[in-house]
Amino acid sequence: MELGGSMSNKIYTGISSNYVPKWGVWEGMRELIANALDMESHSIEQFNAQGQRWLSIQSFGGIIPKEMFLMGMSGKRDDTKSIGQHGEGALLAMLVLLRAGKDIRIKNGFDKIIPTLETHPQLGGDCLAIEIIEGFYGIEDTDGNSVDITVHNLTSEDTTLLDQNYLADDFMDWIPNGDLLVNYDGCQIFRYDTNIPYDEREDLCDSENPKKVFVNGLFVCDLPDNYVFSYNLTPDRIELDRDRKSVDTWDLQQQVADLLELSGSFELMVQMSEERVPDLYQFYTPCKYRKASVGGGWCESNEESVNHRLNKLATDSFIKRNGEKAIAINIEMQQGKRDIIKNRLKLMGYTPVEVPKTNYKMLDKIVTEIPDCTPVDGMTPKKMVEQFMADNKKHMRSKARKQLEKLIEDLVLIS
Repeated sequence: MELGGSMSNKIYTGISSNYVPKWGVWEGMRELIANALDMESHSIEQFNAQGQRWLSIQSFGGIIPKEMFLMGMSGKRDDTKSIGQHGEGALLAMLVLLRAGKDIRIKNGFDKIIPTLETHPQLGGDCLAIEIIEGFYGIEDTDGNSVDITVHNLTSEDTTLLDQNYLADDFMDWIPNGDLLVNYDGCQIFRYDTNIPYDEREDLCDSENPKKVFVNGLFVCDLPDNYVFSYNLTPDRIELDRDRKSVDTWDLQQQVADLLELSGSFELMVQMSEERVPDLYQFYTPCKYRKASVGGGWCESNEESVNHRLNKLATDSFIKRNGEKAIAINIEMQQGKRDIIKNRLKLMGYTPVEVPKTNYKMLDKIVTEIPDCTPVDGMTPKKMVEQFMADNKKHMRSKARKQLEKLIEDLVLIS
């Protein structure tokens, strides 16, 4: 079909209007924004004029290829630096936004794209239809190498969701002083929203305020209340499913540790380990081979490792808090063994202090080595009893010696 010299084609995608039933307006806006963010040059703006609200999403340096309208086709499927690796985000965005009663206008280079929900002519049932009017715009109307998508009929609730769930390029400007803890290689660790003034904080706990995960500025999920920070990560750091509504907390914790190491935030790592916050996972072990960086810059090869840096900071902090006579006890140790060690330390004039496993692994042996409590290397239980027998035999009664000899034989039999 020709319209005023322009060629019009309509594609019936075969995607049912009932597809992804749990997706709503935010998911639709999210997918369109994600596609724009994948372009080096883009513009994302909200407008509100005379009660009419709309979202303008522009990207420059390329247009939407026609093959994208074939489900599963995408030029960025194998690009780990792009959010929309699944190749269907734009189609699903159009579907759910239309289903929610929004209007979508698309300039694709010089072409006009009109998405609608229509009855499929062969299959029946409502589906997403795409009309492409080639050459609709002239060179005076648009950039031939850009995409301009406008979503109309947004409500105040829609724009509120957008404000909450999308970190615009300038989001770091509104984070209060002290609440942006790490800004490294496109990733940020920050307090999303807190009512505790910076100078009144005694620990990292922030249980009454939200903790969120974003990828490229787009909200993914909330974290449990016992987490302390929010995170904005690049897509190559975290794996998301198509719905992008969850992250694997194990992967997140590993990425957090990596970012803290690379950015040189060692004092923060020590404090996180001391307070046992789950953001820094309990199995974290300081790296012995990575050199400690300062402010994101790599140190020379002859400077200290991450392990050495954390070891010194954690040990100094432990002694400052607990005194020179304090000995650290790993809280993961079996309870009975902990009780015995603590009693012996107290008898020797030391102060036993139970610490989280992650913090324990950071500490130097000068505060973890237990005086006179660690068995001699190579001493089996049998040898230890034999040594006791040899040292005390002349002071023992005959019956006690025979019972001890029987115990040594039993140790041989069960070994």
